[in-house]
Amino acid sequence: MATETAPDTLPVDVEQSDPQNNDGEDRADADDPRWATASTVLFMTTGAVLGVMLRHALDLGSTDSSQTYVFANFLGCVVIAFVQHREEEALAYLGQSVVTGIKTGFCGALTTFSSWQKASGGLVGPLASLRIDTALYLAVQIQLIGIAISIFGYDAGRYLSSVIPSASLASPPARPHGHGFAAHGLSLAVTFCVVGAAVTGLVYRPTTLLYAVCFAPFGVLLRYCLSFANGHVWKHFPLGTFAANMLGSASLGAVVVIEHVSTTRCALLYGVGEGFCGSLTTVSTFVAELKKYPKRASLIYCAVSVLVSQLLFIAVIGGYTWSSHHSEGEDVCA
Repeated sequence: MATETAPDTLPVDVEQSDPQNNDGEDRADADDPRWATASTVLFMTTGAVLGVMLRHALDLGSTDSSQTYVFANFLGCVVIAFVQHREEEALAYLGQSVVTGIKTGFCGALTTFSSWQKASGGLVGPLASLRIDTALYLAVQIQLIGIAISIFGYDAGRYLSSVIPSASLASPPARPHGHGFAAHGLSLAVTFCVVGAAVTGLVYRPTTLLYAVCFAPFGVLLRYCLSFANGHVWKHFPLGTFAANMLGSASLGAVVVIEHVSTTRCALLYGVGEGFCGSLTTVSTFVAELKKYPKRASLIYCAVSVLVSQLLFIAVIGGYTWSSHHSEGEDVCA
């Protein structure tokens, strides 16, 4: 089921499934809303953990700490486009909960809108050290490169979905008895193992990754709740996704301030910034919405999102620097 055919009142990454394409376990999910909700939360949590772990791994392989989000955003857009344009097949074989876990959990945690805005906002904000003309040039460059690479990733994913042979859905795949419980059990086992390892690591030897893993699911779940506001206020302006990206960007600005004034453990701040804020914000859904809406509406949505996030980020940092007459400080976590 392609994104363009989804009802406007539904979030891009939380689309409804076709009951005819689901059997056994999926029908049980539809009959029991509590089980369906628990299943969706479980797979989103697992997806969030895997997504933030991959983003962290990509960060380690980057030579420029300010551009670590670029490949993660590209890859997340490839995946969400592929899944969305093979949605009927994905729903038939995986079920709604797993598909939501991939799009909302994995892709949402892998991509990050807040880190992208931090890269440009840090250049022109109160803590900037560059000349204003140079800073503005670099900030615009970062915005253009970021959106271009993400859109290219989405188009690449859509292209891959069209060239890779798909399974015939003339007859829905027959799932063995207990298939759904096996999938849920596997997801639950992965989640408990990761959470258990994270808790053990936090007690004995806290690391940046462990904190990020602990905070990421909360960001994803908050974004999932906000996404239900999409389409209810303005038809072609997803207020839920917009709110998640703005809240995450402002929160990351607060983290940057704390990094300059507090002796709080840097690993904890990284976990909040990259785990919670990074997973609360999303580029994959943002780009999918840009591709879904009419061109004029998409342009307005993109421009408003970028401008407001920059203003929020700068305002949060400025609230500290201007009130304390602080011009430039040393990042203790650098």
